[in-house]
Parts: sequence; C-alpha cells; structure tokens
Amino acid sequence: MILNPRDQIQARNSYWEAVSDDGSKKEKGEELLLKCIEKNPFVGEPHVLLSQFYLSRRRFEEAEREAEKGLSVLLECGSSHGAE
Repeated sequence: MILNPRDQIQARNSYWEAVSDDGSKKEKGEELLLKCIEKNPFVGEPHVLLSQFYLSRRRFEEAEREAEKGLSVLLECGSSHGAE
C-alpha cells in the first residue's frame, strides 16, 4: 500500500501537535494520536504514545492493545530493513 502524501503530512502534523503539547490540550491528545494512526498506520510510535496516554488514565486494556500494536509495527519495520 502506498501512503497518500497528504495523509502522511496530516499524520505527521497530528503527531507533532500531540507530542508538542504544553499540557493545555492534554485531553485532545487521544484524538490527535488516533487521527495520526488513521492517516498513517505504518508508524509504531503513535501507538506507543497512545498506550502511555491510556495507561495514565488507568485504561489498561486499551493501553495493552496499543502497546502491542505499536511494538508490532516497530518490529515489522526493523525486520523489513534487516532483510534488504
């Protein structure tokens, strides 16, 4: 699957807004990370960060799911580069 450049830019912007938050948009973090994941599902870091967000809110099942997904995506990326 080829990622649309517009989706990639939107994903990057959503991720950057989520990680650059000074605390004033704390509750918007979930929305931003979900948007990032929707636009670019091939990056693991947003899942890991979303897992931390859920963990801090004691949403343990969601945190576990996102951590597993994030690590899976990160490992897939590492594996594909190692095969070249």
